[in-house]
Amino acid sequence: MSKTNFSSENSDGLNNENNNIGEYLNVNSFNLYVDTVSTLFQKGITNVDYNIKKSTKLTGNLIKWEIYLDDSKIELSFFKKINIKWKCINMRVEMSTYFYNHGLIVSSLFNNDIVILTTFGILIFTFSENNGISLNYFYSMKLKNYGNSKEYIKTLKHYKSIFSKSTLPSPNYDSFRLPMWVSDLRNNMSSLLKYDAELLTFAIKEHELELIKDIYEKTRNNKSSLLKYGVDSLTHAIKVHDLELINDIYKNCMTYFKEDLMNNKSFLSIITSTMPLLNEYYPEYILKYSSETNMIIYSSFYIKKNRNKNLVHLYPFIQSPQIANLSQSLLWTKYHYKLYCIFGYTDLLFLIICATQALIILITLPFYLATFYILSKYDFINNIYIMDAFSIVYFYIPSIIKFFKKNIVTTIPTITFMVPYINFVNYSKDYNWFLELIKPQP
Repeated sequence: MSKTNFSSENSDGLNNENNNIGEYLNVNSFNLYVDTVSTLFQKGITNVDYNIKKSTKLTGNLIKWEIYLDDSKIELSFFKKINIKWKCINMRVEMSTYFYNHGLIVSSLFNNDIVILTTFGILIFTFSENNGISLNYFYSMKLKNYGNSKEYIKTLKHYKSIFSKSTLPSPNYDSFRLPMWVSDLRNNMSSLLKYDAELLTFAIKEHELELIKDIYEKTRNNKSSLLKYGVDSLTHAIKVHDLELINDIYKNCMTYFKEDLMNNKSFLSIITSTMPLLNEYYPEYILKYSSETNMIIYSSFYIKKNRNKNLVHLYPFIQSPQIANLSQSLLWTKYHYKLYCIFGYTDLLFLIICATQALIILITLPFYLATFYILSKYDFINNIYIMDAFSIVYFYIPSIIKFFKKNIVTTIPTITFMVPYINFVNYSKDYNWFLELIKPQP
């Protein structure tokens, strides 16, 4: 693949506010292209032209685009109108076999950008004084059914449905086979951060080690990017024995973690998720990790609390909040609402109900506790409203016992440490406890 850019000398009278048109396309600006792309598909469906177009010209008020496509290259020229004459500001030529046996279908201007529907995909080109002509979006398509009009229209309608959403779809896997698209992504940080995950997936599957390293190098200071594809990058680096990349990712993860022990624990999961591979190929990293994270304490934010002096051993805990689905307990909530209404009308009836429930609890105490435990575990009951004796006994008594233990039982100060093996120490998905009883695994 070769790229040639031809730029004119500085032009007099150019409007300064147009200097950086399209340099960085954010999510909102991409959304503006949706209607234009949809219109192009509709034109392609209603005005079918089975003659393959190789060139097109589109003229705006002060700008003009010229595109030429053949089997080996694409040529793009951007003109500006200065006084009454058109002046070529920038030309770009891309050589690639990707364009073989393809043509242009229909195109449209959007502000100063050009959106092109071709037989190999949707392309959005933009121009800026700093970067010249650049490709800011590409989605690969396969439209070669010229001999079969029904099949051709059907394929066009299929792609139109993909672009019928409120935002442009992310580039598909085959999009990254176009060299100029990958090249422009690598040179545009805004676009790279937007599509880094898709590009990295392509690079890993295609074993493009140089591309993987380039993506990592350019986004290494972006924490969200490292969290997104850190595991994939480190896994591939281990498999291809790239010691430099392995060490760099490892150092970055540990650096980010040590910056904020409380909030950056997730960076450790990048390392721990690849520990089986590290243990197989580079066991020294296991020892290094264990040494660096040995008995990590939450620094000045560590958790200190009092515990029973007879229970001084270490114990695991979970800090992540759990979300419960309480839709199954709607009947229980409605029942308490009825009790609330009864309590509002007559105290006597309410007291009779509570006394009856207390008597039932005394008679069936073990069965009552087991039943309510199961109902609570599977969210058939909840503690949003606690009105009757059943709820008071089950939900309040444990709290009273804990309060008693906390204030009466002798306690000693304890410190909670963090186990640094995030997402690592757990049962595998195919673990079977019954088979473990018969034939324990080492």
